[in-house]
Amino acid sequence: MSNSTESDTNPSDLPHVVLVDGNDRERSELAEQVRAEEYRVTEADGGREALDILSAESVDLVLTDILLADIGGWDLLDKVKEAFPYVHGVVMTGSITDQEAPANPHYPRIRRCLTHYRGKGHQPARQRLPGQTTAK
Repeated sequence: MSNSTESDTNPSDLPHVVLVDGNDRERSELAEQVRAEEYRVTEADGGREALDILSAESVDLVLTDILLADIGGWDLLDKVKEAFPYVHGVVMTGSITDQEAPANPHYPRIRRCLTHYRGKGHQPARQRLPGQTTAK
């Protein structure tokens, strides 16, 4: 399921985020938060759909859950970094807290694949993400 949004500005001028999460409700809620920060958002319910979007459209950032039904978030980000090295990656999860991340056995992969890390259920950071030209 893919959804794009329009804004008051030309959507093609906004940084493009692909948001990947198999939970429709969580994906929709987070998509609205990201759109409010003036990003163009395309939603994907799995890793394969996200890769299809990346192959067809210009994308600045992939924001993905770790646990996906088809391919895992880690594998998705490995594929993104290999095929689209200019695309930034942010992983989100409800299964690892920010404090636990460095002790997680996947932490070396986190450092290799990601430019940002976000725990689910947290308010979005008020920092600029890749591609954003003005701070909010």
